Amino acid sequence: MTLYKNYLKLVKANKGSILLYAVIFLVIASLNVLSKPSPVTQYTEVQPKIHLTNLSTDPISEGLVRYLDQKTEIIETKNNLDDELFYRSIDAIVKIPLVITDQFEVKTTGEAKGDYVKTLITRYLNVVNSYDEVNSDVIEESLNILSQESTVSYFDSENEANSMKENAKYFFNGLNYPIMAIIILVISLIAGAYQEKTIKMRQEVSSMPQSSYQFQMGLGHITLGIGIWLLFMISALMFELFGYEILNSPHYLINSFIFTVSVVAMANFLVSVITNRRVIGSLATVLSLGSSFLSGSFVPQELLSEQVLTVSKVFPSYWFIKNNEYISTNSIDKLYYNNIFIMIGFIILFTLISFLVRKFKMSPSQARQ
Repeated sequence: MTLYKNYLKLVKANKGSILLYAVIFLVIASLNVLSKPSPVTQYTEVQPKIHLTNLSTDPISEGLVRYLDQKTEIIETKNNLDDELFYRSIDAIVKIPLVITDQFEVKTTGEAKGDYVKTLITRYLNVVNSYDEVNSDVIEESLNILSQESTVSYFDSENEANSMKENAKYFFNGLNYPIMAIIILVISLIAGAYQEKTIKMRQEVSSMPQSSYQFQMGLGHITLGIGIWLLFMISALMFELFGYEILNSPHYLINSFIFTVSVVAMANFLVSVITNRRVIGSLATVLSLGSSFLSGSFVPQELLSEQVLTVSKVFPSYWFIKNNEYISTNSIDKLYYNNIFIMIGFIILFTLISFLVRKFKMSPSQARQ
């Protein structure tokens, strides 16, 4: 297994590139997860600021003043009221007329707080006017009815669970870029090293069978892929330590592992066709970024056009990200497993094409081995 050991040494030599992509991803993932708003678990009733003038002395107006005092903040000012309203120092100007009717003028800023003041007045008058005769007892009873607080229920556990599922989905969707970039780049660098003229000539005259050479190279590729996958799963565990449930479903692990292997197969195919290091290095960047934008890693799939999504289906990334969506919504059904088999199909296809290309490129002496 000399070739395999040398492969691992070359991987170690490229650890800088691997860690660079990993750190960039973790920084972006951290900002994405930490910037998500927390689920709403508390409701606080807003209190608009109003200026109140009461020109009436009947019980209805007195009750309205008491009700508005409970629900709003009454501001006393000697400044011009229209100016105060314009500069949003107050939200409404309420002037109760001598004779209260169902409708009377309320000046507002035209915003939600001002409309809320109008709603409060309408609500009070509707309750009071529902009685046949209005007296002090009716006013007290009306205020008691209006003061009853509505119960606001929050599904805390459900909201929190949904938030955690979103965190996990965005984390694994984001893995598309670093996994593709790292694996294709490192495999291309290592394969390129073995394609150098002097090393290639040594291989042709060595006693190592070609089958053993291909096996050890393939084993090295798989080891690299598993190592990269484990690196990001460990990083997911770091988020778990801070309370962010990234690994909340084993299906994420399965889906990301199959995707990683498909990327390894894709990289193996690319280096069998393209041997120029610079070209394959640039291609690694183009493929990782391109598939991330087209397949829904950077932009959610629901925001992409049908034409873009149709093109993105040529990448394993599309099926990987589609499955992350299914997992986040607990839709683990036939479609999820179909996508898994499609990614496995990519693995088989890339591996078969790589084998045929290398077989075609072999020298007669290598082909006999």
